[in-house]
Amino acid sequence: MSHPAFFNEYKWIYGLTGTIGCEAERKEVQNIYKIDSFDVPPHFPNLRKTMPMMIVKREDHFNVLLKEIQDILAARRPVLVLFKTIEESTKFSTFLIQNNLRHLVLNEIQK
Repeated sequence: MSHPAFFNEYKWIYGLTGTIGCEAERKEVQNIYKIDSFDVPPHFPNLRKTMPMMIVKREDHFNVLLKEIQDILAARRPVLVLFKTIEESTKFSTFLIQNNLRHLVLNEIQK
């Protein structure tokens, strides 16, 4: 079981992630779940790039994301889009369907 609600039910917790984030997020996980973590050196150098922040009008948000996604896919690169809520991810999925863009949604309400 990997849901955090079950963490306290186990004597030992082991896990692996490539997305624990920055130092602040690591400390938050350590404080909340009372677990330690460490970095395993990567086999290959990290090629991930953090893109500059963009500020857009709320009504343009999905269209701007769609254009970015299309540009990235045209370069034959993978895309991961994160949302704060399941509702927002579901709305964006509907928007992508309406724009004929095949995609996979990974949230807690898989169909």
